[in-house]
Amino acid sequence: MTSDIITKLEAATEAEQGNVILEAIDYARKQGWISAKAREDARLFVGVGAFLDAAMTLVPEGWEWQIISDDGAAVYKRSKEHGGYAIIFDGQATTPALALCAAALRAWEQGND
Repeated sequence: MTSDIITKLEAATEAEQGNVILEAIDYARKQGWISAKAREDARLFVGVGAFLDAAMTLVPEGWEWQIISDDGAAVYKRSKEHGGYAIIFDGQATTPALALCAAALRAWEQGND
């Protein structure tokens, strides 16, 4: 299911981003990845067009994020278990907010131990 939402995020147009980000936020809440408060905040951000702020609510605690380009973003953390190297998950989409959402969901699904 996570891969379906990531696919939607990475394929969405700029005009669709609000609805797709809301879907990702609701999914993350159902998975227990974000709190009810974070979900509420994210929905308010989307409501006023602050899509990047909404996307930031999906980044796992303790992880950092970076906008790489107009269509790319990454979330990462340093790992003692991996010799201090960074564990990185990225996203590619039509907007930085959509890309950050995709990267954050990948981190939750695969790398947030």
